[in-house]
Amino acid sequence: MRAENKADGMVLSPVWLVIYQDEEAAAEGYTCWAEFNAVDGKLLNAIFK
Repeated sequence: MRAENKADGMVLSPVWLVIYQDEEAAAEGYTCWAEFNAVDGKLLNAIFK
């Protein structure tokens, strides 16, 4: 998250890390997780490795 009125432009915010299993990804051995902003619930990032 960015803060418009802060000198460095950075703000720390709590996040929810959700680890889940997708059938196709699991078959290939991938791990899936998503990061959500814990304040407003917006999806920040989703990763499939």
